[in-house]
Amino acid sequence: MRWLKWPPPNDTIGDSFPAPIVIEPDKTSQGYELNVQLDGEEYQKAVAGDGKFFFWGNLGYLDIFGNPHETYFCSEWNFSESRFVVPKHEKRKLNYYT
Repeated sequence: MRWLKWPPPNDTIGDSFPAPIVIEPDKTSQGYELNVQLDGEEYQKAVAGDGKFFFWGNLGYLDIFGNPHETYFCSEWNFSESRFVVPKHEKRKLNYYT
């Protein structure tokens, strides 16, 4: 299993994100793109249906009253449909917010 940490340690790509980001009500933020090259045995297993590729993370933020919140997300790449789908897990909540 291969785990990718983004932005990579000691990489300047993380420096391009403005912090803090302020998003007004009924507005969206600027999009960011992440390109990851997948290859090798683990990728071939996932394509053949004998493995999985997940994209997950969390975002922390303060609301307009200064209250902290976090949003956690998890998506699984569906190779046959060429899109991310929400995975189902019987014992764990994978997508939620506080």
